[in-house]
Amino acid sequence: MQDPQFSKVYEVGGTTIYVVGPQITEEERIERLEDIKRQIWFIWMNRLSEK
Repeated sequence: MQDPQFSKVYEVGGTTIYVVGPQITEEERIERLEDIKRQIWFIWMNRLSEK
């Protein structure tokens, strides 16, 4: 049974791994995703200009 304070619980062999995700708002989640997209685009454009 999964404890509600953990986002995900994995059991590997005799080890239990508890993952706790950040508690963020939907707006913050969208802002973070947009920032990741901008960073990926920046890296992609830099790689293209190096060729």
